[in-house]
Amino acid sequence: MANDYRIVDKVLVIDEGRKEIASHEFFEGDFVKAIIPEGVKKIGYWGFGGCKKLKEIVLPASLESVAGEAFAMCPLKEIHFTNGCPRLRDASSSSFGDNTTPWIKQQKKEQEYVVVGTILFRHRSGEQKVVIPEGFEVIGENAFCDDAAEEIVIPEGVKIIKHCAFSNCKKLKSVQLPNCVESIEDAAFLGCKELKEIVLPKKLKTLGSSVFGMCTSLESIVFPDKLKSIGANLFTNGYSANKTSIHNVESLLPAMLNGCKLNTKTSMWFLENLWNNEQSLKEIAVIYLTQSGTKVLTQAELILLRNKQQSISIMKDLKNNFTLRPAVIEKLDSFLKN
Repeated sequence: MANDYRIVDKVLVIDEGRKEIASHEFFEGDFVKAIIPEGVKKIGYWGFGGCKKLKEIVLPASLESVAGEAFAMCPLKEIHFTNGCPRLRDASSSSFGDNTTPWIKQQKKEQEYVVVGTILFRHRSGEQKVVIPEGFEVIGENAFCDDAAEEIVIPEGVKIIKHCAFSNCKKLKSVQLPNCVESIEDAAFLGCKELKEIVLPKKLKTLGSSVFGMCTSLESIVFPDKLKSIGANLFTNGYSANKTSIHNVESLLPAMLNGCKLNTKTSMWFLENLWNNEQSLKEIAVIYLTQSGTKVLTQAELILLRNKQQSISIMKDLKNNFTLRPAVIEKLDSFLKN
């Protein structure tokens, strides 16, 4: 622990020059207020965890990241965000304690949305349609978890949808996503059982794990061409055998041909749900040509060889109608030769 702080009248004062508060650095500290100086950019995991007397903190405008549970078990009543902490991009409601933190309750009473820097925190609407106002870049962890809304409109400017942001919104039927969203994290729409269709943003680069897990009504999803990666269990929760009603991944083909990588579990899920449908051989061929992993490639190749003549025709169509990467062309030609 750096020797650059002092406790005066039960107030923790840290000298200037710091860049971060390390994980567990002030664990179980004996003070009621903490003043974090300008220049600090990061507060680590449990940085102030277990400070059972800590009721008030002052956060600097330079702050960029607050780890989950940074203030776990702290009875916070006041949090001062200097100039609104405009650089803060990485934080969640759990960063400031559990969901019963008095500050969270106080903010819910005072305003409809809890916004810190660019991040929208926990919110309950009780309305059928929610139109989120402009002015932030991140929809925080659990922001609309268990909300009763049937329709949610997300504004331009949002770039990141955090972990479980819309999970268990059991009445949610429609979500309008702006094209500026670049990342949708794990379980973002987990358990949205009424969601039937969704169009993913054109600039989206990454989809986390179990994003649409247990979305049992989901029938249509449009993937963007520039998508770079998809995590595990895209349509399941990793524990349940429950699957969506999606039977083809045609809109995902351009992204895969452009280099989008699927997690092995997601690739296998697609193969398991496509293998007995002859109309899905095109999707299976693209998985075979673009993805990796012995299990995935073996399963895909086996299905294609069982339908050899049709598979050859599909491969030729892909070569004639798409601009393929050299590695894909090489693999395609090898299949045709054999």
